[in-house]
Amino acid sequence: MPKSRSGTVELPELLTVDQVCAYLSMDDSTLRRHRRTGLFPAPDVVLSGRFPRWYRSTLAAYLADPPSPSGVMRQDQARSIRRTRLEREVAS
Repeated sequence: MPKSRSGTVELPELLTVDQVCAYLSMDDSTLRRHRRTGLFPAPDVVLSGRFPRWYRSTLAAYLADPPSPSGVMRQDQARSIRRTRLEREVAS
């Protein structure tokens, strides 16, 4: 990713999977797992039905308030997120 003169990384407006993974220093399989379990936000845009993209602001919001493991196993946290989503869908 290109760096500015101050040395900070300049992010484009729409980020690809590779760019998100590089910025967060994670593997693409880890990102897919986090998306599947609800620990990472869903893509803002999907191009041609196959290419997910996130806005820079979505990544910034995620980094400002990431999911906290605080003694809770990630699997349990993901299960809780899925249960909450299902309850909302059933209620509406």
